Amino acid sequence: MEAHRHCVEGSVATGTPTGAEQTFGDGSIRVYVATPSEPTTAAIVIATDVFGYSFVNTRLIADEFAQVGFLCVVPDIFDNKPLSPDIMKLAVAPAPTGFFSTISHYATIASTAATDGLPFIWNHGSPIKKIPIYDAVITELREKHNISKIGLQGYCYGGKIGTLLASSEQHKIDAMATAHPSFLSLPEDIININVPTLWCCAEVDNQFPTETRKKAEQILLEKTQQQQQIVTEGEGREAQLLTLTQNAKEGGGANYRFIDYPGTTHGFATRGNGEDETIAAAAKDALAQSIAFFKQYL
Repeated sequence: MEAHRHCVEGSVATGTPTGAEQTFGDGSIRVYVATPSEPTTAAIVIATDVFGYSFVNTRLIADEFAQVGFLCVVPDIFDNKPLSPDIMKLAVAPAPTGFFSTISHYATIASTAATDGLPFIWNHGSPIKKIPIYDAVITELREKHNISKIGLQGYCYGGKIGTLLASSEQHKIDAMATAHPSFLSLPEDIININVPTLWCCAEVDNQFPTETRKKAEQILLEKTQQQQQIVTEGEGREAQLLTLTQNAKEGGGANYRFIDYPGTTHGFATRGNGEDETIAAAAKDALAQSIAFFKQYL
């Protein structure tokens, strides 16, 4: 129960998104598009949490990516039927003390779970099924929008999507950043990652707890060490070793970095309480880290 509560609790941001709704994939995929003021060949595609592409918090994040020069696209992966942000109020609401009020409170939660939560899980419980949507969006960006470099930003549910795309043998994306990812299976979702990655981690996160986070980092570290061992003799060997060593110094390993945010819980980067100074600062920094990361690799 606690793990699932963290997946849906949070707050709705204030602000008005400035992007536009469009369609990709011959009109079959709804997307939110935030366009930079100047033409660009670099794009960020966001893999959302369970509140989907229409969630104002996510759209405001997309706008911030556009403000620093990236074309940002947020696909609708839930057929325009994501979980409603209203469910966040139930997740954090304290139980009343009166007998009948308590019964009514939990009846509301049960009703919401039955009418919203269970159908959502039934229809969208497997992030891997959303990969064809991202394949279509990525293809269209490269073929019709003059995009040559693509970064994937994954939040919560979308974190799994990010690792899958980052592991593609076709090198569908050029870099992946994620905050408090969910549904990861280790080692299989980590071992084949072949692009630079950034991991922004909550202190309390039942979907990506400290033990799992350390295991993920260890997998990437061992992969880095294996890469160092197989660098071949001959021309360019010293340069290759220097690059690997420098990457290890800068990011804890070859092109990956984990950042821990004390005092935060799952969801802080997208729907954290903006009135909490610690949470607000962490969310701001996580976005700044993603921006700097993508500027480096795209």
